Amino acid sequence: MGSLLEEAVGKELRRLRAWEGRSNAPRIAVHVRTGDKTMKVGSSLGVLEYHWPRPVAHSFVDCALALERRLGLYNSTIFFFSDSLEVKEEAERYLPGRVYASKTSAKHTDRMRSHGRQALHNALSGALSDVFIAAMASGMVASRSGFSDIVIEFGGFPIGSTISQLECMAMNNVSADHVRTPNL
Repeated sequence: MGSLLEEAVGKELRRLRAWEGRSNAPRIAVHVRTGDKTMKVGSSLGVLEYHWPRPVAHSFVDCALALERRLGLYNSTIFFFSDSLEVKEEAERYLPGRVYASKTSAKHTDRMRSHGRQALHNALSGALSDVFIAAMASGMVASRSGFSDIVIEFGGFPIGSTISQLECMAMNNVSADHVRTPNL
């Protein structure tokens, strides 16, 4: 697994640095968990369970920009991670040149076990690569998920350098009382 992980992280870092054109730019990480249904398993327990007045990707990018201001940063790269390819693509379209979306295809690791050891190692390498890249940021807009929790701990983000999914929902006037399927 070690060489797979090194290869995955190295590949993503090279892609990131080529995209940025600089390696010391400030960075804000964003994670949007849309739910297991996105990965074709289980139920949806992510942000799409709530009614968002506009696309979820736009709302989370705007929360990242608010966090950028809070941290006194300027022109940060916004690292965007999600289990939904559609949400990642929408984020890139919303703020082109500032949003860098992970190309990792999210896989539910519990379900990958039945596909063999290599498939499981590939899924874990992709997820861990995303964790390492996200942990390089100065702050994070985090979904309610294990991925976000791990990134926050691994990155050692100081108090005040994260915005939770609930805080982002409040900033975007999203009510947990109105559960509907929104636009991506």
